[in-house]
Amino acid sequence: MLTGKPPFTGNSSADFVAAHLASPPAAPSSVAPKGWIHKEVDELCLKLLEKTADKRPKSAAAVLELLSGIGKPAVAKTLAASDFEARVDALVADPNDHDAALALESSIEEGAEPTKVAEAFAMAAEGVEVPEEEGKDKAIEAKKSLLFRAARILESAKQHDAAEETLKQLCELDPNDPIAQTALEDLRRNLGKHEELIEMLLERSEKSESHSERARCFNQIAHLYVRELDDHEQGVFAYAQAAAQDVQNDEYAADLERAAGTDMKLWGEALQILAEATNHPRMPTETKVTLFTRLGL
Repeated sequence: MLTGKPPFTGNSSADFVAAHLASPPAAPSSVAPKGWIHKEVDELCLKLLEKTADKRPKSAAAVLELLSGIGKPAVAKTLAASDFEARVDALVADPNDHDAALALESSIEEGAEPTKVAEAFAMAAEGVEVPEEEGKDKAIEAKKSLLFRAARILESAKQHDAAEETLKQLCELDPNDPIAQTALEDLRRNLGKHEELIEMLLERSEKSESHSERARCFNQIAHLYVRELDDHEQGVFAYAQAAAQDVQNDEYAADLERAAGTDMKLWGEALQILAEATNHPRMPTETKVTLFTRLGL
């Protein structure tokens, strides 16, 4: 969940099992975008993935204790303003300097205001020029790394609006970055910005070439309409769209049945959406049969 990738991989089930039993896992921060995962989270994850039980936390309470200490300075410190400015200047001068980024982020543990640290990362990101051709990907990754740090710091500091704006910048910079997209979706969901979240999911469904991904987006949209916005009509339409995109998914069909209930008007409009799906020229015959069965035809 932290990285979007499993801790162990393999070409076969045997390779996967062998890696799980013998191979040390990579630190999450080495897989996720730079700056997205703090070193303390790295340490906790690696402890949880230790091969021997005596090296892992002894209980859930022990894990909670470790979690409660993340992001809190062990000893109160005071960082001189001139030292903080020097760290900001060092990163702005070379936004690719990983050590300068770590030093700036550690300023929070030494008493620096988190929002000012986040602003410094955003300023450094703004200073990264993205060329049209050669070096473009590298420059984009550098900007993303700095913005990820800024977003994480702002979220930790409960500066949700500023964190949202930073995540929006990340999504605009790289619309195909699943971690940035998911982070923005989760933040908006937690903030109750359901309409903005629906717009994001609609945009993702329009861009996706995968039927299952489009179905997942419509199903999430339907949940938001029914559970959060109390709009059953729009919810039923979205559930029907999800079922039409992935007709063999029993869960989507069950969601539609629960939402439509005994309302024949809603059922009529939902069935029309499903019936229209059968006219798609590329829909396989077996899929059409499944859909016709669901329609009772």
